[in-house]
Amino acid sequence: MIWGKSSIEILLRKISENLHENGILFFQILNGDNPRKGYKKSKIIQISDGIEVFTMKRFEPDLSQNILKVEFISFIKKLEDKNYDHQVKSSVWQLISTKELEKILQKYGFLDIIFWENYSKAPLQPKESDSLLCVAKKN
Repeated sequence: MIWGKSSIEILLRKISENLHENGILFFQILNGDNPRKGYKKSKIIQISDGIEVFTMKRFEPDLSQNILKVEFISFIKKLEDKNYDHQVKSSVWQLISTKELEKILQKYGFLDIIFWENYSKAPLQPKESDSLLCVAKKN
């Protein structure tokens, strides 16, 4: 699957069509100006039915093609088992800059666009943060 500018445009157009005037859009995505690299592991979670799960994500940016290759690896183990079973899903995402994202939001009627790098509302540092949060108001 390729996630890219056209996918984001379709999604934001549909949201705009269904969001009331003065409605607020809030989302978090990976920052295309500073793509993640390497592995990120989640915590191991004990599910109530006696199963442990955790995930690993592998991020491999290819800046020459402006894409981010992503592997999602899910690990699942029943408590009586020694080893984890795993599943791997791969996808490719087109990297979209903050400036491009802002233009798309404006195209679909969103103004008062604010980008943060975390939930503490720290202003986004596009070349430093690997994640971004966006709040935008529909006009």
